Amino acid sequence: MIATTVAAPALSFALFYVADLDASYDFFAHTLGHTPDPSGDVPAFRQFAAGPQGIAFGLLLAEDHTPSPGEIDLYFGTPDIAALRDAWVARGVAATPRVTMPFGTIFEVATPDGRKLTQLG
Repeated sequence: MIATTVAAPALSFALFYVADLDASYDFFAHTLGHTPDPSGDVPAFRQFAAGPQGIAFGLLLAEDHTPSPGEIDLYFGTPDIAALRDAWVARGVAATPRVTMPFGTIFEVATPDGRKLTQLG
């Protein structure tokens, strides 16, 4: 095995797939009191700010091309996405190619149980 050293990424964002974006937004914002962060909002997505010592999260309207309502994706942040992917691939981890999105560069790995973990840089 190739020795590689990179810092483990930290959980930095959670994405909830929802059936009703308006109802979910109202629940999180008005019922639970989470703080909206409209800087990332688009028609099918609403963003919420990280609370004290917490992480930011978003609501995405579930559609045919997304996971089902009730599913959650976890995003782990890293300052050097390329180095992290290279180190993990060197350790034998199957990783998707890096993709640049409007909010940053990502790649995905799967846990032994098949849960997708998204790395964000």
